[in-house]
Amino acid sequence: MKDLIKVFPEDREIKMLSSSLNIAMMDDPEDSVITKFYHSFAPCEGYIDIKDESMFYNKVIQSDLELLSQLGNYWGRLNSENKETVWNYVKVLYYLSKSFLVQKK
Repeated sequence: MKDLIKVFPEDREIKMLSSSLNIAMMDDPEDSVITKFYHSFAPCEGYIDIKDESMFYNKVIQSDLELLSQLGNYWGRLNSENKETVWNYVKVLYYLSKSFLVQKK
């Protein structure tokens, strides 16, 4: 979130989403943010592995975590370096959340 705020310092929505996410993480009953992140991206695993940008545009990401559902709105405004950073974050967070939930069972 901090990196997105640096890229879009004028975007108040990202700052509000960041605050909302921080609050959700502090009040995270039974790791619900991790679970929501995983379930939001589980249908996208194939997209993630090959860095298929259509994932952001085709509404593949279904999430009640607002930032995730809004990624397509920001994707077209990112330069290639920032896109690579987002891909890396998504990939790492997805596979960490998947691993976490598998170990939790």
